[in-house]
Amino acid sequence: MKNLILIFTLATFITLQAKNDIVVRQNVTDTIKHGDNEGRDFVVAFPYNDSKDLEKKVLTIYVISQVETIVTVYSDALRRYITSKVTPGEITEFSTKNELIAWASEVYSFEKPIDLGIRIIAKDPVKVYVLSSKLQTTEGYMAIPIRKWGTEYIHNSYYDFNEEENWGGGFVVLANEDDTKINIKLKDGANNEVGFGQTTGKRKHGDEITVTLNHDQVYAVQGNGATSGVFDLSGSSISANKPIGVISYHNRAKIPVTTSFLEKDFLVEMIPPISAWGKEYFTLEYPRYEDKGDYYRVIAGEDNVTFNVVSYDK
Repeated sequence: MKNLILIFTLATFITLQAKNDIVVRQNVTDTIKHGDNEGRDFVVAFPYNDSKDLEKKVLTIYVISQVETIVTVYSDALRRYITSKVTPGEITEFSTKNELIAWASEVYSFEKPIDLGIRIIAKDPVKVYVLSSKLQTTEGYMAIPIRKWGTEYIHNSYYDFNEEENWGGGFVVLANEDDTKINIKLKDGANNEVGFGQTTGKRKHGDEITVTLNHDQVYAVQGNGATSGVFDLSGSSISANKPIGVISYHNRAKIPVTTSFLEKDFLVEMIPPISAWGKEYFTLEYPRYEDKGDYYRVIAGEDNVTFNVVSYDK
């Protein structure tokens, strides 16, 4: 079996209301404790959730450690610099609720460098989880520490979706060092040709973007959301001369896009570089009220990749 295959899992049944704080906190605790992404230095960002006008609930950065330590969260652009003690096994929150994170952190500017990276530095290894919640949309991601960043990525999200709003799929590139040169090759993975849609900056399938970022800057690209189930930037490649982080997301997706169900939600994930992909994956079915099943997307890291899917029908 050639090279590396990434499997990206999306739920097909999404709850209409945003999850309550107790459920979110328990899910975050479980995820952080069992994740394998400890580090002392992180850069994260908040891709924009749904729309600017929707009622806001909370933006939160959760930090947990196995030992007592000190963690600092700061954003030069927002003039935020907060240091806090972390108690072993307990979550420390930096949130809009305690005014340690600002709603101005959301990334609404596209195809230009902006100073909205948020850095987390810890004295000892910690794990970090990032959450964005609005009235009907809640999602978060496990942050990948800088030590696990790479220089080659492939974006994976979902089709643009045009309904009450222009919801698009996209990605945010994060820089750790000055003079980080980024090359982006846009791909409409659903069609592999131009003419089916474009980004917010009017770029299309096959276009290339070259941009230079400095430390803690971010660069966002997303579809303009003018179509439904047609345009999909998945398959776009992002490379750099220095290690970078990449967050794939969708403002608010309906999966499958052709379903008659009303439910749709914000999607976001900090994706691993191609160098961290594997050749074998195991999945666990999500519990759902109506047994709707799960949805998988497979991305190949090179040409002529073959793969087998073996399922167990309970």
